[in-house]
Amino acid sequence: MKNKFLRLDKPCSENWENMTPNEKGRFCDSCSKSVIDFTKMTTEEITQALRESKGSICGRTNQRQLNTPLMDVYEESSFKLPYSRIAAGVMIAGSLAAVTPSNAEKPSFPIEMIDSDNAVDPPIQLEENGETPRHWKYKDTTLIKGKIQYDTILVENAIVIFLSKNEYYKTVTQKDGTFELPVPTHLIDKDNVILVSYAKVSDIEIKGRPMPLSFRDQNYLLSKEQIAEIVKITPRPDSFLLGAMTLHDVNYSPIVLRNGIEIPYKQFEKERRNSGEYCSSSSQKNNQSYITFYLGRRKAAAILGREPKDGLYLQYSVK
Repeated sequence: MKNKFLRLDKPCSENWENMTPNEKGRFCDSCSKSVIDFTKMTTEEITQALRESKGSICGRTNQRQLNTPLMDVYEESSFKLPYSRIAAGVMIAGSLAAVTPSNAEKPSFPIEMIDSDNAVDPPIQLEENGETPRHWKYKDTTLIKGKIQYDTILVENAIVIFLSKNEYYKTVTQKDGTFELPVPTHLIDKDNVILVSYAKVSDIEIKGRPMPLSFRDQNYLLSKEQIAEIVKITPRPDSFLLGAMTLHDVNYSPIVLRNGIEIPYKQFEKERRNSGEYCSSSSQKNNQSYITFYLGRRKAAAILGREPKDGLYLQYSVK
């Protein structure tokens, strides 16, 4: 099945900070053109802007958006739902049936995240404090503990998510950058997928830095041994790309699991278009809401036991 993807045809070396802000993004004096800020747009808006341009268009984007399939915008399309101004990717929203502590709460906000197998994950290391690693269990529950810190900055409100084939569990980091994520012990495997999103983390102002610091969402593989320790995560600052962009077709057929059961990708795409998931926080079918995550090949293998060529969508019913 063919999908539309955003492609950076001609990278640009101009400095975004030196351009004049306008309603579309910024105006570049060097080429006398507006540079559209795609990082503030939904996938539907990006596709529409490129179609209306009838060719290439100057834009600002990030790697996640280049790796995200865009929807076909049909003239008869009638849905126009509210959306959040967050980077393009796979949408996550809804409620979470998790076990206990107080910071394992129900998500009430949309998140978008994408996993790129071409990117190198930022370093994860175990806390080295010379003590026996603390490891709690509540009956059949394992408590995953960790800390997210960038240099001296303790990252608050990062969203940490554990994914399995049939369900997911989520928590957020506290003011000191620490988190506690309870997960049923029987779900802990040899390799485990942990997602970290910084969608709710406030941009950080740093003296001498022209733009506030923001971080890119990342996915990680953690072994049983790492999960048994206190995990330290160092986030990676987000980076942006400038240049002439176009739409291009790619044969793309990822695996889709809905509540652990495989469904055809064509069915998945059709339902997402009809529900407006491309520009809202969740999809619906027969009054049932779903939460959707995307994983690239390497991370998907931990869920499936094999590497799917085009990655894996995990979709769960919202209870």
